[in-house]
Order: sequence, then structure tokens, then C-alpha cells
Amino acid sequence: MPFDILLAGDAAADTFRIVPARFARAIRGFSQIAAPDVDDHGYTPASPFGLAHGVAVGVLRNRTIRVKVVRDRLEDSVPLFATSDDPSVASIEFPPDGQALDPNDTPASGSDPGRAGDCVFIHGDSTASSTAETKVKIRHGSKTGPVVAELAALVFPALLIRVQAHEVIIRGTGPAGFSLATVQTLFDRVNDIYAQAGIQFRVNGTVLTENLVNAGGAPFATPGFVTLTATSDDRNIELQTVLNTRPAANSLNAYFVPGYRDIAQAPPLINSTLGIAFSRNGANAAPPNPGTGFHGCEAGITVLLSGNINTVAHTAAHEIGHALTLEHYNNKNPPGAGDSHIWGTRCLMHNFVSVRGFDIGYGATTVGTNISAGQLLMIKKRNKIFQSDQVNVMRRAFLNNQHRPLRGT
Repeated sequence: MPFDILLAGDAAADTFRIVPARFARAIRGFSQIAAPDVDDHGYTPASPFGLAHGVAVGVLRNRTIRVKVVRDRLEDSVPLFATSDDPSVASIEFPPDGQALDPNDTPASGSDPGRAGDCVFIHGDSTASSTAETKVKIRHGSKTGPVVAELAALVFPALLIRVQAHEVIIRGTGPAGFSLATVQTLFDRVNDIYAQAGIQFRVNGTVLTENLVNAGGAPFATPGFVTLTATSDDRNIELQTVLNTRPAANSLNAYFVPGYRDIAQAPPLINSTLGIAFSRNGANAAPPNPGTGFHGCEAGITVLLSGNINTVAHTAAHEIGHALTLEHYNNKNPPGAGDSHIWGTRCLMHNFVSVRGFDIGYGATTVGTNISAGQLLMIKKRNKIFQSDQVNVMRRAFLNNQHRPLRGT
């Protein structure tokens, strides 16, 4: 069992929890739907009502995921067994009941797929209409042995968001390489990220092509660019003109733009911005002002379509977080010196797609030479971490239609 050490003469703040084994993400590189990141910030329960302490992971109903068991203080020869407290919520698909974890990879044989060593494969079995939770435990010696690690498995019924893609052509110049197939490919990757939250996306089969031209000098001062000014984004005329162009009422509207030109900087920054988005709550803060030609802020996402498809997918997923009311992680959780705060860099809502310093397991980014930020969406509620329960926040936002436009057609 995990146990505490209290350093002599020090306050309770110096208490450390020691565990012989722990759970971790099973892969490195870009997210995969079957190998989500795990929320291990703090040894508090996953939900406000209890259940497992330590790590939590999200599982889509009727899907199988895998998580890695890391033997921090146990030899490979130590027999470890995985059990589920309630198999009707989440069952152990592999290893079979009563079989110990194997630290070595298991090769594929016939119809049986290969298995990565020391991985537990968890299937989402709950048929409840709301989130269900159970404990997955790692036991020493046998399937009834003492518990050396536990994980909260939260099984989510899928929430489906329809996506209306818009190809934005600004004064004759459109986004490079745009096609419906490209949009569908990048949303396949977005689905890989959002499976951990029980949210999935389906792209509508028809693209809306928006030919936006200069009208009397404003907006769209520069062909091929949405011009960003010192005015805040929710009141930027060019940006909000894009978001107000034929939004589909019952969908998340995704506008793919050829470029952003930030003239608030000197010299202007070209494509340093990768995406901008708003929820309904955010849009309501900046209503229309007909006298100035301002259409009002509108809910939806805008994304620069260029470069590596994984970078675009990461950007789109991050902007969707905003459309579902998430804020930048660092807005209210200061990262500390050198932008090295581990929760900032692992979180999908980190302010930047690339970060300096250590490799957190998601590989290199195509933006500069830095390491890419992570794609974790946090599950656990922590009082001192703003929006720590990001998954719950987004699922509530979905039910409140925060991703849908205010003025959709």
C-alpha cells in the first residue's frame, strides 16, 4: 500500500507519499484514442464523492484503452495483477483474470494482437446515461493480494459535436492545401485527443467556401490575412467578420484561414498566431455595434491551415477547448520561472503549442525547434488549480451549447 513519510521537525506540508508502482501514459508522441494521458496531479480522489486516489483516466463507453504500470520500486520479477472493483463499469480486458502482468512485450499471434509490456487494457462497459466511475487496482502476488496502486476509471457516454468546416478566402487567397479530406484527417486526430473527455467530432459532408473581399477599405486590409490589431480579439472587426460568416446553427463552426497578420507588433508578426476561438459566454461579452460595422463577437473557432497536420490538429483541439469555455492554463495558474511548470506544459490548454525545456512525451513540434506541449485534459478537481476538472467543465458546456453560434443560420 502507499504510505506517508513526515520529515521530522517539519510541517505537514513536507509530507510525501511513496508508492511502489504507478500508472502512466502508455505511448510517446501525438495522442492516440486507445492510449490517453492520465491525470495524476495529486493524491486526491478523482471525483468529489471519493473512489480512487491518485491517477484518473477517461474511457469512452464501449472502447478499450491501455495504461502503463510503472514499477518504480518493484523488480520485473514481482508478480502484479490488475483487478476492477466493478467490471460492469470498466473491465480488465488484458491481462486475463488471474494472470500476472508481463513486463515484456507480447507478440501478436493469429487473431490475438500484440500487447505492450506492463500495460493494463481497460474496457468501458457502463451503460449509464451519465459518467460512471470505478477503481482499477494493481495487486501484489495474486488477484486478491495487497493493493500497491489504484486508478480511477471514469467511463463516459460519448457526446457528439458536429463540425461545419469553412474555407476562408480573403481577397483571392485561401488556406494552403485545404480540402474536406484534410479537415476530416485532422479531426480524426482531434478525436484522438478528446476521447479522454468522452467527446467526439463528426465533420459535416459539405464545406462552405467563404469569399471575403475588401469592402471600402475595411475589413480585410491585406489579401490572405486576418489582420489582428491592438483591439481585443472579441472586438476585432476582421476576425469577427470571419466568425459571423454563415455559421451553421447546430454545429461547431471551424473557419480555416490562410493567415494571421498581427499589426499590434512592430514589425507585424506573420502567422505567430495559430488559432483564435470563442464560446457563447465569450461572444456575449461583445455584442454587435451596427454603427461601427462590428457584427458582434461570435462563438466558433478559427485555425491557420499550414504546416504539419498534427500541429494544426493540436491547435484546433486547443481552440475547441476555448469554445467549450476552457481558459489558458497559465491565466490563473502561474507557471513559475522559465515556463517550466509541469502542469502547464502537459495541459492541452497551455498558452503555446511549443514549450522550452524538457520532453514531456509528446515529441518535437513543427513550430521552431522546441518541444511540443501536451494534450492532457484534466479530470480531477483540485481547489487550488483553476479549471482542474476540465473534462467536467467541457461536458457541462456542451450541454449548454457553448460551442454553437449565437446567430447561426
